[in-house]
Amino acid sequence: MLTTKQNKIISDLREEFAKLNKLPEGKSKGGLINRTEIDNAISESARILAEHHAVSASLLKAMKEKVSDDVKRLNEDLEGMGLIALDTSDIYYAKGRIKKPNSLYDTYNIRWEYVCESKYIKLPNGTTHSYKDEFSYIYVTYSINGNSTSDRFKSIEEVFANEYIKKCLMNLYQYK
Repeated sequence: MLTTKQNKIISDLREEFAKLNKLPEGKSKGGLINRTEIDNAISESARILAEHHAVSASLLKAMKEKVSDDVKRLNEDLEGMGLIALDTSDIYYAKGRIKKPNSLYDTYNIRWEYVCESKYIKLPNGTTHSYKDEFSYIYVTYSINGNSTSDRFKSIEEVFANEYIKKCLMNLYQYK
């Protein structure tokens, strides 16, 4: 779903984190605690967290760019129909919406969001961490006369080829 350039950026980030120097070694004076093992676990956990944060941030940025591109393409198609596509992304989500420009309450609407499913790992320091490192699907909600439905799709093209989405779009256009 992501472009080759976006996948390369994410891959390059992973490689840079893999090049980090070896973990520092610590010595225990009393001989009962393996401080090197503890220091290594903490350092490795911090490295993994930093890598996941950078990859997740890059992935979210790429998905927001995708929403922006979707909105531009949709607005070209919606021109003259009295409808508008909006990028409603925020700091956590990449999402968009089609609506009537001046309506306060939408009986008919189409919303989509790019979703990455969380993965969970146990870090070397014993804590559990969730992260996102790849696009999973586009989650779409749409409603006709207040009856909402939702589906999952792999591409924006697949979304707007769906018969129910087409009917919802027709209703949005028809009742402007």
